[in-house]
Amino acid sequence: EISSGINAEYGGTSPSTPDSCLLPVDTDRLILMGRLCRIPEYPAGGVRRVFVKKEHYDWDHPMLKYTPTSWSDPSLPPERRSGVYWNEVVGGDDRASYEGVYLVKNGAPLNPCGRTGLAGRGILPRLGPNH
Repeated sequence: EISSGINAEYGGTSPSTPDSCLLPVDTDRLILMGRLCRIPEYPAGGVRRVFVKKEHYDWDHPMLKYTPTSWSDPSLPPERRSGVYWNEVVGGDDRASYEGVYLVKNGAPLNPCGRTGLAGRGILPRLGPNH
């Protein structure tokens, strides 16, 4: 099940992000990001992405048996998933995105650009926004 992610996954309580605090989504930036995250081979680590047809990029369009390759740089410390308030800033832990509210599935955020054929952090320090 996919949720908006605002505390739905963990039953936690904290201030939710009101719509008035969200910045407008820069669709041109998302289009560019979408192109970059669909290059067949991930630039670091030599990992190949699972092929995703264009009609299945969007999370709103069902794709049966989507099992993306999962890869995170082994030199990175483990990422915590429990107790994270996705889409929010709580106690100095900023998980809000400049791109707007992102979806969360199985305790991890989904890429706002849609399916990319790759799961995990790659070389990024943490799941979710890294800006």
